[in-house]
Amino acid sequence: MTREKYESLPLATLKELAKARKMRGVSTLKKSELIDAMFALDNHCGVIADVSYFAPEKCGFNNPFYWRFTIWGRKGVMEFNYFDDGVKLCLSGAKEPEFIEPARGKSDYLTIFMNEIAGKEEPFGGKHIMDITEKTLLLQRKADRQ
Repeated sequence: MTREKYESLPLATLKELAKARKMRGVSTLKKSELIDAMFALDNHCGVIADVSYFAPEKCGFNNPFYWRFTIWGRKGVMEFNYFDDGVKLCLSGAKEPEFIEPARGKSDYLTIFMNEIAGKEEPFGGKHIMDITEKTLLLQRKADRQ
């Protein structure tokens, strides 16, 4: 479903849809907040994101649901959040969930920074970050136009 389709729905309908997807805390959300938190992509994939501005203020970083993302599709579901050091993945044919740990670099941020100052190219350095940022902005522009 596109953003425009969500925006055309009444708030009550959006809240019912969110409850059917087992989203919590939707009763107090404004329509724009609910649309930002829940959207379905045209390829039958879905995303639910719960980010800091939906979390109770006093819990802050102690909230285990802080910055939590769930992405699902026909062949599986994955979830990651602020606290987990990896991604939980459940594929349709698997008997148990899989935990995927991130690839570990051999350099720390200071070493990467110092290498870049010395003219060495780092795989996760400034060029990489600028490339990812550009791609993200292009994707966002495309999504905004649909």
